[in-house]
Amino acid sequence: MLEMLVVSISEEADDTGVTDPIDEADVFRLSLFTGLKPGTGSGANRITDYLAHHIARMPGDLRSHVQRINMHLAIQDAGGLYGALLDLFIVLNDGGLALRKRILDSARPVLKLPMYQAMNAVLERGIDATDRMPLSRTSMLSKGLQASNRLVSRTDNAATTTRDLLQEAREHIEYGQIELARDLLEQGVLENPERVELQQDLLEIYASTRDRERFSVMRRRLDAKNVAAGEAWSALETILEEDG
Repeated sequence: MLEMLVVSISEEADDTGVTDPIDEADVFRLSLFTGLKPGTGSGANRITDYLAHHIARMPGDLRSHVQRINMHLAIQDAGGLYGALLDLFIVLNDGGLALRKRILDSARPVLKLPMYQAMNAVLERGIDATDRMPLSRTSMLSKGLQASNRLVSRTDNAATTTRDLLQEAREHIEYGQIELARDLLEQGVLENPERVELQQDLLEIYASTRDRERFSVMRRRLDAKNVAAGEAWSALETILEEDG
């Protein structure tokens, strides 16, 4: 069964948009594996990426869900683990309570506290793809979003690099602090419009929150600085207008 999974992942690689293809050795190693705990190594992140894309296409493949969760547990990846848990819980909905409890207990040492609390809060009733949960960058199935009311203090430092700013914004997203992340990314895009990754993360927030007004304000601010908005901005503008 797992060998068939690896074949399907390999065949679908060209459609996933992943620019860093999985190494043949990693595929071979995973294809020989018969349990539910794939090993770790240099190809661990590529394997989790492929499992995630496979789950997006075949959400009912519980074996791949558990493999993906175990991989993120093994590499101590809290953000990836939270997204993988979200996807499994969405598929199971209110079923498989014993499995969900066991997996969440195993994940607790790795998850950040707000992540664990959010998952534990919905453990009994289950969740679906549209439930409002803290935003996950790695979930393939979740369509809900919830911004936390809990704020953290941040001191501005002129020496902060754009890389630090991006990391800080992503940490806010992991904790559900969407408004803080948005503000940081807007600041970063205005100061460093050439940083594509800053724009990508900001557009993801606008798309998730459907914040047409904030998007429009930011677009005007970029125009005022003579910064040409790329195709991604135009595409999102069309989507937000259609939501209207």
